[in-house]
Amino acid sequence: VTNFKIRQYLSKGISLLECSLETGRTHQIRVHLSSKGFPIINDPLYGRTPRGMSERILACVKENVIESDRPLLHAFELSFIHPKNKKVEKFTCDLPEDIKNVIACLQNNEKSRGSA
Repeated sequence: VTNFKIRQYLSKGISLLECSLETGRTHQIRVHLSSKGFPIINDPLYGRTPRGMSERILACVKENVIESDRPLLHAFELSFIHPKNKKVEKFTCDLPEDIKNVIACLQNNEKSRGSA
């Protein structure tokens, strides 16, 4: 089971999502979001270009993603129950620069689109 909520609307058809997993399967987030019609940008296996994605938005991704075939997917928090001491272990990691740059580019495109 994958639960998700919209954290931020970025541009037409593109949002920043927060996902939480009740189970842990290979490619779970990628498969579940794609099957719901919400593919992860730049996912070479399960993704596709969202309808209505403009060339300007595609340029944001191409200009800012460090690895051209890397999905725009990031685990900012992982937690699990340690098998021996039974305590919750939690690890966090900030968004990588390339994803921050794509978000900023999309926000700027949305602002310029609104003022045009």
